[in-house]
Amino acid sequence: MNEMHWRFVSNLNAGDDGLNDAGIETFTANMTYSLVRETIQNAIDAKNKENQNPVIVEFNDFYIKPTEFPNNQEFIEILGKCLASNKGDATTVEFFEHAISVFSQSIPVLRISDYNTCGLEGAESGLKGTKWHSLIKSSGSSNKELNSGGSFGIGKSATFSCSDLRTVLYASKDSSGIDSYIGVSRLVSHEEESGKWTVGKGYFTESDKMNAILESFSLDGYIRNEPGTDMYVLGFSELDNLKYNIIESTIKNFIVSIWKEKTDSEI
Repeated sequence: MNEMHWRFVSNLNAGDDGLNDAGIETFTANMTYSLVRETIQNAIDAKNKENQNPVIVEFNDFYIKPTEFPNNQEFIEILGKCLASNKGDATTVEFFEHAISVFSQSIPVLRISDYNTCGLEGAESGLKGTKWHSLIKSSGSSNKELNSGGSFGIGKSATFSCSDLRTVLYASKDSSGIDSYIGVSRLVSHEEESGKWTVGKGYFTESDKMNAILESFSLDGYIRNEPGTDMYVLGFSELDNLKYNIIESTIKNFIVSIWKEKTDSEI
């Protein structure tokens, strides 16, 4: 079995990925509001149709020690490479200087968990077209049904807009009982010691194919016993008025769904 670590592949001397990701920038004006709207909508779209109970989405904030961040030293080195490789861009330099400083103290995390859903089916294969592949790897595409309420895949960027590390860990138990997790980091292209440049998107995985790790995962002692998905937003940046913002976005966007008992949220 290969070692678990953060993997950023070569860009093969093609185009570089910068910090101004269009998908992420879409949600920066009102980050928590957008995060709540998009994650609840995605959970509703993933409802287990054999379960008559409403979808429940839980938001739980907590802190971890820097050493609890998966392969923290390796990740800090990657942040340093991103900084050193983009010295001419003041905005990028400021972002990565702050990202590195996040590891000097306890790191805020927001866990978003859904229930009465199907989980990320397809994690064991990683095949294109599965729910797992659509969330973790696809860009500009969606496997949602035409009558679903979400956008064409852009909503998953909302979680990254709220992360000072542009990093999210996804854990899931699917309807077959398969546990999986993987980390996704949307940084910038950076130069490796070999002189080769990377793409901006990397994964915490044990596979060169960037597949899921088929184990359960938790950062706060939480244990999932039923199908669903847990998203850990690492370096969560919107702690101020968090409860109010969650309530406001939930009511404004899902009052009809709540009234019809299709969804509910817990804080």
